[in-house]
Amino acid sequence: MRSYLWIPALKTVAGGVVVSSGIHMWVADTQSAKSRQDWQATLKAFEKEAARAKDSATLIKAMSASYPQAGEAASLEISSKVIKGEMKWPQ
Repeated sequence: MRSYLWIPALKTVAGGVVVSSGIHMWVADTQSAKSRQDWQATLKAFEKEAARAKDSATLIKAMSASYPQAGEAASLEISSKVIKGEMKWPQ
């Protein structure tokens, strides 16, 4: 299960295998070549929209329109704010 918890008071994300750094990518949940290609397409779409967007709100709107069925809105919101420089995130 891909889960995490955002703790606003601590500005902390606590999570499982998807919250990691400096390790090999976890692809067991994307067992088919098609699912990995879809993942790559999503990353390419994010890069394209991030380059165009003036701020996180614009990026969130664009990605939500492109992927209306995608869950975890908080992931998109935090990611967009970090990528657009509106929120700091440890590297």
